[in-house]
Formats: sequence, C-alpha cells, structure tokens
Amino acid sequence: MARDQESADVCLLCGKVGSKARLAVEQNTAYVLQSNAVAPVLGLPLLSSPLRPNCAQSVPGPALGKDTSKVANTAASRDRRYTLQAVARRVLPDNARLSGCLRTRIPRRPVVNLYAHPQHQSASYGDLMRCGNVWCCPVCAAKVSEKRRGELEIALGNHRAAGGVVLLVSFTVAHGIGDDLPLLLQRFTAAERSMKRSGGYVRLKGRVGLVGTVRALEVTYGRANGFHPHAHALYFVSADADVTAFTAELFRLWRHAAEGQGLTMNDHGLDVRATVGAVGSYVAKWGAAAELTNASAKRGRVGQLTPWELLAHFAATGETWARDRFRDYAGAFKGRHQLSYSHGLKAALGLDTVAEKTDAELATEIEHGAVWVGELLPEAWALIVRHEARAAVLNAVVAGGWAAVEAVLVSLWAVEARGRPLAA
Repeated sequence: MARDQESADVCLLCGKVGSKARLAVEQNTAYVLQSNAVAPVLGLPLLSSPLRPNCAQSVPGPALGKDTSKVANTAASRDRRYTLQAVARRVLPDNARLSGCLRTRIPRRPVVNLYAHPQHQSASYGDLMRCGNVWCCPVCAAKVSEKRRGELEIALGNHRAAGGVVLLVSFTVAHGIGDDLPLLLQRFTAAERSMKRSGGYVRLKGRVGLVGTVRALEVTYGRANGFHPHAHALYFVSADADVTAFTAELFRLWRHAAEGQGLTMNDHGLDVRATVGAVGSYVAKWGAAAELTNASAKRGRVGQLTPWELLAHFAATGETWARDRFRDYAGAFKGRHQLSYSHGLKAALGLDTVAEKTDAELATEIEHGAVWVGELLPEAWALIVRHEARAAVLNAVVAGGWAAVEAVLVSLWAVEARGRPLAA
C-alpha cells in the first residue's frame, strides 16, 4: 500500500485518521480502521463516519462496579420488549405510529443520539419517533408504566404518612369463549360507572373516609374462557376503616351494578386486600406492561395469556389465533385510559404540582441525569434498523460504553458486507 494511501486511512466509526489500515472481522467482533484500499470491496462510505462518539465520556462498563446480574436481567427484558415490538408491528401493519416507533428519526433531526442512565444502569435513544401506545407497544408501555409507577409511589407514601390506609381492590365478571370483547368492555365500564353513581356507594365512601381511587384496566385471554377484562383499583381510605364491612358492601354494590348491565359473577368477582408492606410490591401489579419492567414480573394465570404473551406465542409458534386475538384486543382498547385517578385525588395527595403529561410525552422524554454517549449518523441507524439491533446497541451502552457500541456496529457492517443479514 502506498504511503499517501495509508495516510488517508479513516476509522469507520469515529472518523479518526490512522497510520495503518486493517480490517479484523473474525467472530464478527472487531474494531475497524477503514482504508481506501478496502472500502470499495465492502461498498462502505469513505471518509464519512456512520457515527460520531463522545470519545471523552465513554460510559463505564461492569468492571467499574456495576451490578452485572441486574444488567443481564435488564438486557434480557429489553431484548424481549424490542422483539415483541417488532412482532406487534407485523401484526398491526396499518398502525403507522407503532410501525415507526423507535425506528423513524424525527424530521429535521440529523442524527440519533445515545444516552446512558447510570443511576438505573440503562440506556435510551433520542431524536426518534415514539408512539406512546401503552396497549400495543411493549417498549413504550414499559417506559410509561415505570413513569406512572413513580408518581403512584409518591401518592401511596403521602397517604400513609398522613395516617391513611390503602386497599387494593380487584373487580371482575364472568366471561366466556364466545363473548365479544368490545361489548364486554362496554358493559364492564358501564357497570363501574353505575356502581360509583349509586347512593349506596356514596354512603360507603363516607363510612370509610375515602379520599379517592386510582384505577387500572387490564385483560387476559384464555382459549377455554376467552377474554377476561378486569380492573384493579387502589382505594385511599382512613386508618379506622372497617375493611370487612367495606368488602361485603362493595361486593353487593358491584354485583348489583354488573347484573344491571347483563353481567354475572361468582364469589370471586371482587377481591380486597390491605397493602401492608413495601409500596413497590403493590405498584408492580399495575399496567399491562408490568411484566416487562422487571425480571420477576407477573404473567397471566395458568391458562391465561397477557397481550404480550399472545404476541410471544404467535412469534414462537406461528399460530394465527394468537395473532387474531391480539388484533381484537388492540382494536377494543384503542383510545382507553390504562391508569386513571379519581377527581381531586392528586391534589389531596400533594401531586397537584406535578405537571400532567400524556403517555406520548412520558414515552418521549429523556430521563433526568442522562449522560450523552454519542451520535448515530443516518447510515449507522439504517444499518441498526435493518438488522433489528436496536436493543443490542442499548445493551452495549450499558455493558461496555462507547467501545461496545463500536463493536456492535463493526459486527453489523461486517456481516452485511458478507451478504449475511442478521434479520429480514
């Protein structure tokens, strides 16, 4: 190689000029120094970096004291979320926002920024469109659920500090394989409204000193009994509330309201528990994304599948019934609120100073304390999306900082150059 040609060698990743050109792609893990002599063979751009790293502020890897077991669990959860999002995108091809979520750059944003969150041992992207759909997007659902969880923990802590008690109440009704989910949901929510407007419920609120409620709507599916919509609600009551009497009266009111909507239930139609113990163990029950926000998350009961499990079953088996039921669920829950506070509760619990944000806003915002890691130029981002390596890049940030991101990019370039894409 001529000396003047060697002086033009450039790092494919950061644009630094090198004195020796080399390409080491054995095992698909290497740092590439790209030269004029090699670039035409691979069809890669010359003197144009796919990404520009913040070389002076690389993120520390596990060797600097990270909890490696937590990192591994978080990486596995992240892999699952992004994999299921890709499945949801195929199952719901007409949902444009979902299709572009964390794949499409925001208009007039020239790069995709990478951020690390050392306090959470996590990482995220900036400058990408997000759908904010808590029902159909497992990635947005996890982030929104975690944000709502933090707010809810403050509410629980403030009420308990004031001497109050919080009850976890679950509402359900009988259901069957032939039930139409939109109609079932319509009747279920109508029964909730009817119960809360009744004189008996108003009197019950006074007896237990009810400050307010926070309610979450969920659904599971079983091949034997069809869709099972249910609601969980936190009841913020006074410390001297008679829980036994409250449970008996609320059950009577709920059954009467449900029957008024043509619904039935057995003795398990209502469940009431006092939330004694760590706040987080009860907050973890909230939201369809709960099983995606920590490694020990819940799953559907035996014979019951959560919406995310429907997606996973379809991806694993190709059985179209799971795909079709997820589509039914997505249509029925579109536009519904997953988590809702009763009127005046936020003010009563000291949350009125917290700015109200939509799910889309929560899904998009960058965490406080985020550390900028680097920029992915359009060529690099297109490569990552083609190979469905979005989770792999974030995992690399957490595990090894910028050097690990470089290794992922190099691996992708090398595999693509050999004509063996990692994903369709």
